[in-house]
Amino acid sequence: MIAFGASKSFVPQTNWAPNVYNLVTWPKITFNAGNRFDGRWFVPVQPGEPDALVHFGGQIWLQANAPVQGGNYVAKLFKNGAGFRAPIFCVGSFPNTGVITLNTHDIAKAGDSYEWLFYTTFANTVIDGDDAHTYFSGAVIG
Repeated sequence: MIAFGASKSFVPQTNWAPNVYNLVTWPKITFNAGNRFDGRWFVPVQPGEPDALVHFGGQIWLQANAPVQGGNYVAKLFKNGAGFRAPIFCVGSFPNTGVITLNTHDIAKAGDSYEWLFYTTFANTVIDGDDAHTYFSGAVIG
């Protein structure tokens, strides 16, 4: 089995460089079957292994003190350093909150690497640190 799950470990993240893609940190790795996730990159297929179907899931929750109205927020999954999937930001049901969810598949080849980066127009945007609110996972499923 090749799979990982990670979260924020109750550590909110802020102080972004505005208008560029920034690294989202994943300080808590809850599982790492196959040891293919290093806290940033997921490399599901190693040299000599066949191509594999991979699944990604996750969520980034912007806290209530984030200026979500009028901002631009993207949490883009990058593959081999290039943008691959960009889930849509949705305003939350609580005042001044928002969420970006990830649910996608790909055929990974040997050495393909994936990471999830965040773009905001506001340096003081806060990604919630609650493990139930902000998380990232991936798995080889075929």
